[in-house]
Amino acid sequence: MSTISAFFSVAYRTNYGEQVYVCGSSVELGAWDADQAVKLEPNSDFSIWSGAIDVNKSENFEFKFLIKNDFTRDVKWEEQENRSYQASFLSSALSLPPFKTLYFRAFWQGTLSPQEALQEKTSAFKDVIFRKVPSTPSALTPADYVFEFRLKVFRIRPESHVVVYGNLPVLGNGNPLKGVQLTATSSNSSVWHSFVSVPASALKSFQYKYAIIDSDQRVVQEFFDREFELPSPTVPLTHPTFIKLQDVPFVYGSHSEWKGAGVSVPVFSLRTEQSLGVGEFLDIKLMAIGCQIAVFGCYKSYRSTIHEFLEIGKIHTRTLR
Repeated sequence: MSTISAFFSVAYRTNYGEQVYVCGSSVELGAWDADQAVKLEPNSDFSIWSGAIDVNKSENFEFKFLIKNDFTRDVKWEEQENRSYQASFLSSALSLPPFKTLYFRAFWQGTLSPQEALQEKTSAFKDVIFRKVPSTPSALTPADYVFEFRLKVFRIRPESHVVVYGNLPVLGNGNPLKGVQLTATSSNSSVWHSFVSVPASALKSFQYKYAIIDSDQRVVQEFFDREFELPSPTVPLTHPTFIKLQDVPFVYGSHSEWKGAGVSVPVFSLRTEQSLGVGEFLDIKLMAIGCQIAVFGCYKSYRSTIHEFLEIGKIHTRTLR
């Protein structure tokens, strides 16, 4: 089996007696057995934990970080979905050759806030209000370093998008309007990511931020001041290297609570001349059309819709006044 080096780093400030590990789907990562997890080592102030192992160079794998308490023997896993490395995707979709080194830098994934959970798990938000237009990343020019910037961003309207920019030419030289656009991983996903190739001659320690750009190409919000520092000589990044920078979630407009309005109607309370008098699911369509008419209030634009609403539902015009 041909192997490559995989380096893991996670930002998490531990308490006395806590140790951080990485565990995942591959045999080298313990096959999801916490007792076989790979122990990481802390920095001087116990805020960043890092470690390395050899993994199968062509294998896809998932992983999470976990914390073990030396005194209570408790084990605490990260919340949210598994992290992953998709060797097959990088090869097929991005047309990249096999990597010799992997480097994963992350922040600990805790429990989603109520606002985040509402928009990640509720279909009305993720499938309708904040529905995205996903796209498949295009092929990259092979380079010494390939970065993936990845994070969750909530409350992004369909006409807006996220960019990453920084003080590298490939990141727009500090101009958010010339930064790299991130794409949603799916239409109902809150995860945004993008891939960037950087030659060794152009790579240095750099600062970067994220920004939200609206449909008029205006920067509506900037967030997260981040810095990428080249690993120490004890972490040899043999070219080509894949570097995944995964950030914490961000909620656009998080300074204020989400406010919305809606209609809650029990199905059994709906009535049309075509229903059986106890309410049917097909009546929901008629109710939605009526709500659409009421909201937009434009008879001419919705003349055909009103006609359908009246003819199919046999509802008196007084309900539209």
